[in-house]
Amino acid sequence: MSSDKRTMWVQATVLVILAGLGYLMVALYARAYNAAPDPGEASIADGHENGPPGAPTRAQLSELHESLRRQLGVNSRGLPRVASVNYDGWPDRLVVVFALDHDPAGATPEQMAELRPMLDVLRAVHAGGLRWRWLMLCGTGPVELTPGKTAETTVVRATFSREKLDHLEWNKLEPVAVQGLAEQFNVLLEPKAPSQPAPPAGSTQDQSSKKSA
Repeated sequence: MSSDKRTMWVQATVLVILAGLGYLMVALYARAYNAAPDPGEASIADGHENGPPGAPTRAQLSELHESLRRQLGVNSRGLPRVASVNYDGWPDRLVVVFALDHDPAGATPEQMAELRPMLDVLRAVHAGGLRWRWLMLCGTGPVELTPGKTAETTVVRATFSREKLDHLEWNKLEPVAVQGLAEQFNVLLEPKAPSQPAPPAGSTQDQSSKKSA
């Protein structure tokens, strides 16, 4: 075989191999692209080691949040009652942040518990139709971080079990029962104690203070 024919056959073989590789790459890319989930529908549990099947999607969380905003409206401070709805693949937990009615700095312990708004949120979330095992409700209020500077901060946090909530008679449930239903119920910021007036000059307490000094 002449060198020209040999060269021609080598070139043809190389072209066939390159064409085959190109077809294989295109096929693999197309398969991967078609298998990739829509980011808007991807389960939040994806990437979590123990995220269960049927975990809420981003679209479902967004729909639930909008539904809660419509149902519960705004609080007495003019803020949306429900600020956010999120999901943790592990430990299969829905996290809902809602705004309290009272300023923690002047609220009583009973007001800080915010049982009526928490019950409203708890009932609406449970009826929302999403799958989860645990529910954490985080109540926020205006907290003075530094003199003159206030920020909306979580001051009450409660965790509930789906198993327990599924067996409730919601139409008979009173707000006072909410704290007992929680697996954990924590007030993270205690109300400030009223400042004590300074003792009058010449008083026994004032004289004792001077002696101890």
